Amino acid sequence: MRRSVGAAIMTCAFLPLALTTSVAAQADTSIPLTDGHDRFSTRDGLVVAVDRTGEYATISGSMAASPLSRNAWVSGVTSVHIIVPADITVTGGQIETGYLVGCQVDLGTGTSGITQYVDHTLSVEGCAGAAEARAYTTVTVHDNVMDDSETLWGQPFSLG
Repeated sequence: MRRSVGAAIMTCAFLPLALTTSVAAQADTSIPLTDGHDRFSTRDGLVVAVDRTGEYATISGSMAASPLSRNAWVSGVTSVHIIVPADITVTGGQIETGYLVGCQVDLGTGTSGITQYVDHTLSVEGCAGAAEARAYTTVTVHDNVMDDSETLWGQPFSLG
């Protein structure tokens, strides 16, 4: 009986210490990324300019403190400007911007001239090695003569 009372007192004495001990927090790391610019001409005379500016990634430790998880928030602005010859009519198109992170993470699509994303989350689970991400923007233009597309690739960055 005396032995179990002593063990109970020792357990109670160490319990508050165990409950207040925590894992050291990691500070987020902000990475400014190089602006990207591309300009291409279609065979029927369209001139398409694609720009990605103000892009940055904030790398953050996993909420579960797991070495197999990576988290990042990405932000940037993608713009597309098209110069159209007088005899050509643009009938549609698409702007798709996203990130490749071991697999494609799509931020969405549209046909407007500017796509802005702020603190879009990238997350990778079950990654035992290094992880990287890289932005892409694919522009597809449809006109009365032909269809054409081009992809602007961003600067790769480490997710840890």
